[in-house]
Amino acid sequence: MSRFFSLLLLVAMSACAFAPEPFYERDEVPKKKKTEELSVEELRALQGFSEIKAEIINPHCLKCHNPSKAEADVDLSSLQSTLRNPEVVRFGDPDNSSFYVTILEGSMPDKADPLSDELTEKVRLWILNN
Repeated sequence: MSRFFSLLLLVAMSACAFAPEPFYERDEVPKKKKTEELSVEELRALQGFSEIKAEIINPHCLKCHNPSKAEADVDLSSLQSTLRNPEVVRFGDPDNSSFYVTILEGSMPDKADPLSDELTEKVRLWILNN
């Protein structure tokens, strides 16, 4: 019986020795803010993003701009990932935000009809008012 436990212990120790390293060290894991910790501006931006995401991003953008694909280094799957690239959205300045400009010019969504004027204006106002 002791041989069995010795073998079991050896197998367990071997498995631990070859376990992959975590992507983040324990102290480096980014912490998400709780809703109660967000400023009024952050809450407003988040609420506006939820509407933009439901009406525009989910049906027109996520096929190419998601965490696994992120074409042109643009991931629109969350507000945090959208803001990671400062060229994509510059709050208060839609004319210098690539998200708005590419929609306005009709180059996005790619290989699809341009967004309606109404949806384009929603993007502009969301960026302008945050």
